[in-house]
Amino acid sequence: MTDNNQITVEYHVTKNSAELEKVHPYRPVHRQLYDKGVAYIERKSQPDVVTIQEWLTKQTRLHNSKRSSQEKSEFRFLYHEGTYLSEEEE
Repeated sequence: MTDNNQITVEYHVTKNSAELEKVHPYRPVHRQLYDKGVAYIERKSQPDVVTIQEWLTKQTRLHNSKRSSQEKSEFRFLYHEGTYLSEEEE
């Protein structure tokens, strides 16, 4: 149960290959759904969209900081807001 001091965020985590496409260097060659869930974030005295983006960035950093150097060279995780869309749905 949430209250007015919380933001409900549906999120998903993708596992992205470190290898990048030559044509579009900011898009991983391979991406797959790794995890998904719902989070309840405490509201701050700033727009909700900023609070959500800060939470997503923090979770991404925390998740990737737990990986070994070998894993970091092969893939990274990225938190996104909303439901996961497959490659065909995007």
